Amino acid sequence: LAMLYRIVSYTAGDRITDGNTNDSGMFYMSGVSPNIQMFAGTALLLAAGDPAVGDWAAGICVFNGASSVISINGVSESTGAAGASNAGGFTLGASGGGLANFGNIEVKEVALFPSALDAAQRLSVANYHKTLGGVA
Repeated sequence: LAMLYRIVSYTAGDRITDGNTNDSGMFYMSGVSPNIQMFAGTALLLAAGDPAVGDWAAGICVFNGASSVISINGVSESTGAAGASNAGGFTLGASGGGLANFGNIEVKEVALFPSALDAAQRLSVANYHKTLGGVA
């Protein structure tokens, strides 16, 4: 999943995107400020570079077992296990398991890929989204 988005306002627990179960969140905001993470049974936190409210961000997440990746703007990237829960679908701006936790976001573009992107492909997509969104 790759997307160009910005957070308009922030509430802990809001979703940017989600799977179709309560066990899977592709971009999930937790904590007292936008703290982006992936979750499919295990949280994979973005180490640094969480986008500020109002800033456009090029976000990428790759669910790939123990080598899952979450990246913002092609420079801040975390890898590791995000769990193995099956997403079973895709929702934008809300949790999939009951349509709650609505994220106040704006989205310019979303891209879903049929296979895991490697590092060069992730950087290429992030650079495209950064150009599209005017991200420095």
